[in-house]
Amino acid sequence: MNELVFFSHNQHKIKEVKKILENSKLRILTLKDFPKIDVPIESGNTFKKNAMIKSIFGFKIFNLPCFADDSGICISALNNQPGIRSNRFQ
Repeated sequence: MNELVFFSHNQHKIKEVKKILENSKLRILTLKDFPKIDVPIESGNTFKKNAMIKSIFGFKIFNLPCFADDSGICISALNNQPGIRSNRFQ
C-alpha cells in the first residue's frame, strides 16, 4: 500500500481528507503519526505558499509524498484581513 502524508494536526481536516480518499489504495499518514516532528515557519505571503512550505518540509523529512493546506478568514470589510495571519489575529 502506498503512503501519503497529509501535513496537518487539524483533526477536522484530517477526517475530511481521509473520507475523500477512503476508497483509494493510499494509506494516509498525518502529523498525529509523527508526534515529535517540528513544523516549519509559515513565512509565505499566501495560503498557497504556506501550504507549499509545509508540503516540501514534510517531503524532505519523511521522504514520502506529502501535501498540506493553509487557510484562514478573509473579511472584505477589513481589506481581506486577517488572511494568512488569521491564527495570529487579535
